[in-house]
Amino acid sequence: MYRFLVISLAVTCSSLTLGIVPASAQEQPSKKIKVFIMSGQSGVAGFGDSTKLPEAMRKGSDRILMFEDGRWQPLRPFHVYPDRLMKKFGLTEFSFGPEIGFGHAIAEAWPNETIGIVKQAAGGTGVLAWHPNWTKEQADRTKNAGRGNLFKALTDKVKAATASRDCELTGFVWLQGARDMSFPDVAKEYLPNLQAMVAGVRKEVGGEEMPFIYGSKRPSAADLPDDLSDLVPTLVEGNRPGALWVLKAQWEAQEAIPNAKMVIIRDLEQHPNDFHLSTAGNLQQGRILAEGYLDMSKKPRNQILGQEVKLPAATDLHSHGVTQDEIESLSEFLNQAVQQGRISGCSFLVAHKGEVVFRKAVGYADLEAKRPFTTDELLPIASVSKPFLASVLMALVEHGKLKLDDPVEKYLPEFKGIKVEGSQSPARPMTVRHLLSHTGGFWGNNGITPEKRDLIRNFGRPLSEAVKRMSEYDLVYEPGTKFLYSGSGYCVAGRVAEVALDQSLEEIAQDVLFRPLGLSRTTYLPSKEARKAVPAAYLRQGGKLRKQPSMAERELRFILPGGSLFTTLDELAAFGQMHLNDGVYNGKRILSEASVTEMRRLQSPERPRRSYGLGWFRGDVSESGLADQVFHGGALGTHFRIDRRREVVCVFLVHQTAVQVQDLKNTLVEQVNEMFPVGNGR
Repeated sequence: MYRFLVISLAVTCSSLTLGIVPASAQEQPSKKIKVFIMSGQSGVAGFGDSTKLPEAMRKGSDRILMFEDGRWQPLRPFHVYPDRLMKKFGLTEFSFGPEIGFGHAIAEAWPNETIGIVKQAAGGTGVLAWHPNWTKEQADRTKNAGRGNLFKALTDKVKAATASRDCELTGFVWLQGARDMSFPDVAKEYLPNLQAMVAGVRKEVGGEEMPFIYGSKRPSAADLPDDLSDLVPTLVEGNRPGALWVLKAQWEAQEAIPNAKMVIIRDLEQHPNDFHLSTAGNLQQGRILAEGYLDMSKKPRNQILGQEVKLPAATDLHSHGVTQDEIESLSEFLNQAVQQGRISGCSFLVAHKGEVVFRKAVGYADLEAKRPFTTDELLPIASVSKPFLASVLMALVEHGKLKLDDPVEKYLPEFKGIKVEGSQSPARPMTVRHLLSHTGGFWGNNGITPEKRDLIRNFGRPLSEAVKRMSEYDLVYEPGTKFLYSGSGYCVAGRVAEVALDQSLEEIAQDVLFRPLGLSRTTYLPSKEARKAVPAAYLRQGGKLRKQPSMAERELRFILPGGSLFTTLDELAAFGQMHLNDGVYNGKRILSEASVTEMRRLQSPERPRRSYGLGWFRGDVSESGLADQVFHGGALGTHFRIDRRREVVCVFLVHQTAVQVQDLKNTLVEQVNEMFPVGNGR
């Protein structure tokens, strides 16, 4: 028996403008707008808090628009609720629903387009309130007669929007159904009513082939599979007795409605005072809907956005040998770090045997703006980029595009005849293997001249030019004879890949690793909109956290192959789990077991204090010489660790200099090791 305990909330939204619309948003009608209709009930109206958004999302831009008050203007939070709801949801300014996350996600995917959203939402409404043959009597079957003809309100607004500018109707996004669940007789008719609504909107606004993307919210308390083909609806307990008929209809609508796609939505972050979504939940929901649209769209995109890469959450901590006290101890430690002013905010994930036993964000992404740090943040991970690049090159080796022991000069002739400083004879040829193991002869990252440092820090210079200049300097030791950690060597490795395939490193990494693994937000070149949402960087000075310049604020023309990747908590965890699984993720082979094993093997002829493989620091080395722990840290605080004996993947994300969070990271690792002691049969 399924049980639905969620209550429905009827909401009427009033609207206010937020300041003066920039002239450019009103006076440049030449660019065609790709228009998305977004409609439904309170899930579309939304209770996101505008004060918790990045400034760029609060103010909007001329490339992501909304149609309100009879004109196109920058998309931003816009609605104000009655006082009792503002107080209930802790709102002091404006609210928003999925439109902000959706609009920015589409804009990231289509960087050369102007995106427009026409939103019309009415909380607590059934589908009959939106029916093209609306009557007061029919609408009153779900107690909505007083809401008026919402079909006409929606289509009139869309027609006004498309008449005012050069527009192309691109998609129709719909979130609705909860109201119908409360009335079994209406719930049983949900599919034909939904079909009529979609057909009516398409005909009325002139978008007969317009894609229809709709959400199907699955309550976490209900034990429902994704596939509802075999579901036989029956009445259920609670205040939504007709829920199963609506969910079944939503499942069948994928086939019954032409050019339609259903997106399953579950387990998003809720508002602490209600079952509706929090600020982070609304942003996440928008992105999920955008991914659903992009999946069905034939339009090229530079990124795929979504959640499918997430490791599953553990449902039984006891089966992992973990106690609730241990989980609470981790949470308390992170919260204390924020309260004590050690960090502004961070996120931490622990996965054991392929399931997430701990996943939490604390503190603020922007301390001054009080914007919460969430588990969905995109962050620069600095040198944690190196295992990613090494994995990309191992994939190229598997594809026959290059070999680990190929000389670099085969691809980059400028390195032919390069010498070690003080020597008159050419150095032994450096190889791809040398580059990935920091044994290529290059200088380190510390104690070098400003000119050499500029080669790995100037993001306005193309990689090809930076590497060409590196070839003009002498090496500092014979390749293959010692280990010296070097960002320059990884720049050369990235350039080798580009020359071997005649593609940019971003394209190569997306093709051979990121897309196959489902890393939809991992990129060397995030869009300007995505960079604006990156958490602020902080440095602790004089006992206070002070905001610092960030790589995310720069125009990124230069890829630093071993140090400028951006990714998320969940995507790092998925990458780690793939390595822990010897190259397999979600049943799909990404890298060969041989490649993963070679990356764990010592590559240096000497054994420094911290030994290195290919892209990994090594620890807990077994009798076979392979590392059972591989890990990497970054200068911006990220730490990433895979422990084979414990079957654990750990990810720590923060945006603060690594030296200042070293103790914090070490304590987290110690606590995790204590949770999963080696040899206890876990």
